[in-house]
Amino acid sequence: MNENGQNGAEVPNKFNGIEIKSREKDDPLAQVCWHGPTGDLLVSREEAEELRRRAHLRAAALQKQQKEKWLASAGGQLCMKFWNAFREYEDFLQENPEARHMAMGWNDEYYDEHKLFEEGLKVMASYADEQAETRRKSLEKARKSARCQHLHVSGEQCGSPKMRGRKLCYMHERMEEARSATLDLGPMEDPDSIQIAIRKLQSAIIEGKLGPRQVGQLAYTIQLAAWNVTRTTRLTAD
Repeated sequence: MNENGQNGAEVPNKFNGIEIKSREKDDPLAQVCWHGPTGDLLVSREEAEELRRRAHLRAAALQKQQKEKWLASAGGQLCMKFWNAFREYEDFLQENPEARHMAMGWNDEYYDEHKLFEEGLKVMASYADEQAETRRKSLEKARKSARCQHLHVSGEQCGSPKMRGRKLCYMHERMEEARSATLDLGPMEDPDSIQIAIRKLQSAIIEGKLGPRQVGQLAYTIQLAAWNVTRTTRLTAD
């Protein structure tokens, strides 16, 4: 596996062999602030998804390496012998139900060794349920906490990752900065609201309320929002 988290067994994609670098702040595709091990990167949503995939592959490779090292140890080999014997006994009882009666003493109680086996089955089933519920809750919590806290007009939460130490993603952070510093352009989440924002900006320019730098910032914000609406509409249509 290379530094991009890729190996020859994976299905090729457009990013294979390509190093994803940080974009300039004024790049319309600088939509997500990715928090990587070497620092923060400004990337597109598609690039962020690829970086997330690579990080997952690197973590999986490290976990596999650590487990292989444990399996090669004396303790790991002994534990696997116990585990395999447990599973073999479980399979044997399923194929030979009458064998359970042979594990029962004269007082109609199972021998202690078989009792421990039965308790082990219960613990395994309970553990599997707990693990599944823990994973579900963790994924749900991560999905909600890692997402931008901006709510669209529809009431849906923005799906982009939020910036480190912030509540919003890179795009909505820029929009909030421009709105609070100068002029409220509105939500800018569909073509109509973008047209309203353009008219507000035009009026502010005509009335002399904005300086050249503020006009540039707001114009760029409108451009960024328009591009995002176009992309969202295209994805919805597809």
